[in-house]
Amino acid sequence: MNRRFFAAVLVAGIFGLPLQASAQHSHNSLDGDSPAGDDHHHSHDMVSDKPWEVYGSIYLSIDYNDPGATGQSNVYLDSDGTALGFRGSVPLSYNMAGIWQIDSAVDLTELGENNETEFAGQNSFLGLQGDLGRLLGGKHDTPYKNATHHLDIFHHLPGDYRIMLGKIHDLNSGAGGHHGGAFHIRAPDILMYKTPSLGGLTLEVATFAFDENTTPDVNGDPSAYSLSAVCEVGMFYGTVAYEQHKNYDTYGDAHDVATLVTVDKTEAVMVGLMVHYGHAMLSFIAERIEITDADTVNVPNKARDAYYLSAQTGVENTKLKFAYGIAQEFETSDGGQFIAAGVSHNLSKRTEAYFVYTGVDNEVNGTYGTLKIDAFRTGADPSTFSIGMIHNF
Repeated sequence: MNRRFFAAVLVAGIFGLPLQASAQHSHNSLDGDSPAGDDHHHSHDMVSDKPWEVYGSIYLSIDYNDPGATGQSNVYLDSDGTALGFRGSVPLSYNMAGIWQIDSAVDLTELGENNETEFAGQNSFLGLQGDLGRLLGGKHDTPYKNATHHLDIFHHLPGDYRIMLGKIHDLNSGAGGHHGGAFHIRAPDILMYKTPSLGGLTLEVATFAFDENTTPDVNGDPSAYSLSAVCEVGMFYGTVAYEQHKNYDTYGDAHDVATLVTVDKTEAVMVGLMVHYGHAMLSFIAERIEITDADTVNVPNKARDAYYLSAQTGVENTKLKFAYGIAQEFETSDGGQFIAAGVSHNLSKRTEAYFVYTGVDNEVNGTYGTLKIDAFRTGADPSTFSIGMIHNF
C-alpha cells in the first residue's frame, strides 16, 4: 500500500465533500449501540457529542500472584486501566464536526519514574467526522485491535486476551506495547479512517509507523497498516482484521538491546465471532501471526496460531465470566494455554466490583503470564487471584 497515496485520498475525500456533523457516543469508536455483554469498562473509547467533557476510569485491585515455579508469591495493589481524559466535539465549516481527545493513564500505586504513565499517552487525537465517516490523526488503537476489543471480557484484568493474542515470545512491537504484544497495540503517528455503518457493516483502515528520523534505516523506512471489517446484525457480531508491519518490529530479548534484530515483515490476521442475547454472550477469536525475514539465523520464518473462547451469563447486576485461550508453538515447545473465571457485580451504573482467577499452563519453553505477573522462568505456570473495583466517571 502506498502510504502517501492513502493519506492524500483520505484527506481529499473528507475535505472535498460536504459532511453533516454527527458526533455520537460509541464504544471503541464503533458507531451505534454496543453489543450485549459489553461492560462500561471502555468509556474512554467513546466519542463525545459535547463541546468538552472530563471523563475517566479508576481501577484498583488486590492481587495474589503465584509464580508457578521456584520463587515467592506476592500480594500487591494494582491500578492498571486507570485513566483521565478530556474530549469534545465542535461544529466546523462545510457541515463538518471537529473531534478531539487527550487521554492519559494514571497510576494510583507507584511513585517516581518507573511507571508507564505519560500525559496524552493513550488514545489522543484530532479529527473530523461527518456522514462519510471519521478521519483522525494522532495516537490510537489500531483497527486490528478495535475489531475485537470488547470481546475481551477481562480487559485490563487477569485473563485479558492479550495474555496470548498478539504475542510471540521475543517479538517486540515498534510501538512498544503497554502489555508487550506485537499486535493489539496503540500506535503513535497514526492516520485512521472509519466508514459510517452501512447496514451493520463498518470498515476501518489506518497507516502508521511514519519515520521521524532524518537518517534512513539501513533496512528501509518502517511502515505499517491495519484493516478491519465489522458486521453487526441483531444478536450476531462478526469481524475480520489484518495488520502488517515492515521494518518496524524487533526480535530478541527486549531487555538486552544487543540481541534485537529488526524484522523485515510481521503480519497478523484475525477473525472474531460473537452471539449475544440479553446478558448472555459467547465469543470466539482465531488469530495467526507470521514472521518473514531474510536473516533466518536470528529470526525464524514461522507462524503461530492462537484461539480465544469466552462466555458470559448472569442477571442484570451480576455476571459470571469464563475465558479460555491457547497459543500454539512458534518455535520448539513455546506454546501455552490459560483459563480465566470470574464474577462481577454492579454496585451502581458506573461502579463494579469483581473477583477473577487466571491460571496459565506453559509448555516447557513457554513464557506467557497472567497480565499481572510474567512467567518466572520458561515453562513456569503463573496464576493470579484478583479482587477489585472499577469506577467510571
